[in-house]
Amino acid sequence: MHVTQKSISKDLDCYFVPSSSVEGKIVYKEIIRATNDFNAKHCIRKGGHESVYRAKVPSGEIFAVKKFHSPLLGEISFQQEEFLNEIRALTEIRHRNIVKFYGFCSHPKHSFIVYEYLESGSLDMILGNDALAKELGWTQRLNVIKAHISDFGIAKFLNPDWSNSSELAGTHGYVAPDDAESLPFHV
Repeated sequence: MHVTQKSISKDLDCYFVPSSSVEGKIVYKEIIRATNDFNAKHCIRKGGHESVYRAKVPSGEIFAVKKFHSPLLGEISFQQEEFLNEIRALTEIRHRNIVKFYGFCSHPKHSFIVYEYLESGSLDMILGNDALAKELGWTQRLNVIKAHISDFGIAKFLNPDWSNSSELAGTHGYVAPDDAESLPFHV
């Protein structure tokens, strides 16, 4: 995958995926304007090192923008590595169940990644909200077919052994067939 660069100033670099519908159109100033300078009212999710914002740009397109928090002095190199690691993963992997990556901007004041916006939010957000979870019956829960994965590169960066586990983990009601083959059979 090739990435194009659009420099806006000496302190700001923006990169966009050429095949995306936003090739070079979304720039730093539009994202800042669309999020009202990353105002809390546009924040849709907070994480340990970043927050995700909903950004509707003048063209009418809506994007998810992951803005990395300003690091403390001792965390600067970790945060830069985290930012670059996620970008590397997103530019190397394409799959229908991984959120679309449109680009990123790196600036001393704000560094962010521009993603596809998923209107219905995350599954854990729905299941974590009792009112929304009740609306999602068991049949619907079992037939979730539009899964999208995001924020997966950081776990491997923090501990490379996490993605190579040989122990069975996860939901006991379902075991992946390749894992099930190595399990002892009990009657």
